[in-house]
Amino acid sequence: MRQQVGDPSLLDAVQDNPLPASLRIRSKPALLTPDSMDAAAHQVAAFPEVEDVRYGAEWVRRLDQLGAGLRLGTLVIGCIVALAVVFVLHNTIRLTVPTRRQQVEVMSRLGATDGFIAWPFVLEAMFEAGAVGAAGAGPWCSGSSRHWRRISSASRSCLPYGRRAFMAAAVALAWFAAWLALSRVLRAIGP
Repeated sequence: MRQQVGDPSLLDAVQDNPLPASLRIRSKPALLTPDSMDAAAHQVAAFPEVEDVRYGAEWVRRLDQLGAGLRLGTLVIGCIVALAVVFVLHNTIRLTVPTRRQQVEVMSRLGATDGFIAWPFVLEAMFEAGAVGAAGAGPWCSGSSRHWRRISSASRSCLPYGRRAFMAAAVALAWFAAWLALSRVLRAIGP
């Protein structure tokens, strides 16, 4: 301290070290919850050598509540996006089938079942909207997740189950929307 200050006479007025000894403790990631941090603070404060423990309990609780709110908001937004995907695909297929009405009527009159007629539309929806759309959105989402984890030292990803699960969910939504639309449209066209 004398070397850093440069003027040793400034420190002559101070008899003891004005800066108390301190320790910085880093918890394991599994122990970064408000309750476990509070328990650790109480354990450290129980040592006779410790005068004071400071860890920003209120800030930790607020950040934990903010994280919980963000997770809930992400879930709500994900559900809204999933519903939007289903509605867009549903309406697209409802508009696509009448443009191919002649082929559908010919197949129907030749004895094709509704399932046989519907499969090309379902496969097209699953491939185009589900697989291709998810393959395009997956890298963006995982890249933004990596960036978020780097700047915030968060341990969670926006794709908690991975890109394959994301693509499977998108294909399943496309399948559901296609079958929902085709069940109504094929009955309307009929033989």
